[in-house]
Amino acid sequence: MLEVGGKWLAGEDETPGVRGREGDISVYDGEGRIRVHINGRDGSIRFHDTGTEDTQRIRISGEDGAIKVWDTALAVEFDFDIEATPIPEPGMVMVLVGRGEPKVRPCESGHDHKVVGVLMEPRGIILRHNPSSTNRGPIAVAGRVDCWVQDDREDIGLGDLLATHKTLAGTAQKLGPRDPGLRVGKALKAVPKNSDPQKIPILLTL
Repeated sequence: MLEVGGKWLAGEDETPGVRGREGDISVYDGEGRIRVHINGRDGSIRFHDTGTEDTQRIRISGEDGAIKVWDTALAVEFDFDIEATPIPEPGMVMVLVGRGEPKVRPCESGHDHKVVGVLMEPRGIILRHNPSSTNRGPIAVAGRVDCWVQDDREDIGLGDLLATHKTLAGTAQKLGPRDPGLRVGKALKAVPKNSDPQKIPILLTL
């Protein structure tokens, strides 16, 4: 449905879809919740996840071109075939396996140089998307993401480097100064040693 000048141009099902007022355009879902709002005065575009003003997640400014993101991961993601059943949980550290066309699975050994990224919910900038495959998942290779971490040797401090865990599948641990292997990223939250595995924000910098 489209509203122009305060009047609705109804669709067949009378369900609000698009509305315009005072130069603004708002897009609604089938339950009448706002999803996208284009501001006709400053040219900004706002994206909402639950349909209210305080749940905007992305805003593109029409004045200075800035892109702002709230309460969500901002990452570059690639789709990969996943060699694991069931599908691993988002936040797990993934490594490359197989020959030919690359596949991924949760890491299972410490300081694995085949680490490729962190399994994500599909909400970042996804490259090489293949919607026809049912056993694929978006793997974040850069950005701010939530990742499973744990270390039974020492505390993980803010800004500490991380690597694949030596025993816990899909988990990262602190990378010591003399440890081999490829780093996963930097911890953006401190975690005491011997804590239960927990998901924390990290700066993914392979």
